[in-house]
Amino acid sequence: KMWYSAKIPFDHSVFIKASDDLKTIWSASRGETKKLIICDLDNTLWGGVVGDLGWQKIRLGGHDHIGEAFVDFQCKLKALHNKGILLAICSKNTSKIAIDAIELNSEMILKMKHFASSRINWNDKATNILEICTELNLGLNSAVFLDDSVSERERVKDALPDIMVPEMPEDPRLYSEFISELTCFDKINITDEDRQRNRMYQNKKEEIRVQKDMKFKSPEEWLISLNLKVVCEEFNQANKIRTVQLINKTNQMNLSTRRLTEAELEEWASSKNNYLWTFRVSDKFGDSGLTGI
Repeated sequence: KMWYSAKIPFDHSVFIKASDDLKTIWSASRGETKKLIICDLDNTLWGGVVGDLGWQKIRLGGHDHIGEAFVDFQCKLKALHNKGILLAICSKNTSKIAIDAIELNSEMILKMKHFASSRINWNDKATNILEICTELNLGLNSAVFLDDSVSERERVKDALPDIMVPEMPEDPRLYSEFISELTCFDKINITDEDRQRNRMYQNKKEEIRVQKDMKFKSPEEWLISLNLKVVCEEFNQANKIRTVQLINKTNQMNLSTRRLTEAELEEWASSKNNYLWTFRVSDKFGDSGLTGI
């Protein structure tokens, strides 16, 4: 009908999808990509309540259509993790029992090393989520909360309106499709810093642990012990993508919140009286990559 009427070869649904993609690209170019997924455990990453069943009997993988669905869902989350999206756990559970399920069950795709932060206790989830975001130094508007429980989702939405809380399907066999259709994690470019982000946060946690264990006389002495190294480079083609990414996602100490495309930044940097440098930072705990401009 559309072809004969107006020579339009597509159904209207194609234009709806195209407009969604354009909105996603626009949001990503403005640095509005979500950076953190906070997950429940029971009936979210696996089937069943591990405290009742034990880690050996949760529904995960095996010759079980529900178990296979949870494995596929975890694979999608791991793929996002590999692209630089941070993962965290917020679960009402006994910590040891839940961690045993994660580490000992051979069907688990995600292990504790994949999670930048975790709160496994019986506290209010909204409080735990606030602590996670504070620990990772991320705003609530950077996070997405995934939980199978309607009541827990409503509690978090009511207490923390800035956090994104999507409605998860009731059937876990639809979880994989559900996470694939979320466009809030899409990025214009993926940098080495993105891929290494989880490792950087793990290094930061180790740094904090060591700092607590070691008694220094002053903050200056602690800073000296880090063996901090800063490498300054001029703006170039090799660091261009990461530089544009930093400009477009940084709000702190950015009074204009000005956003620039690659072409606009190159034009600005080529002007005679403009100067642009980048800074790579590393210390004894690891390499943080290009973190300053």
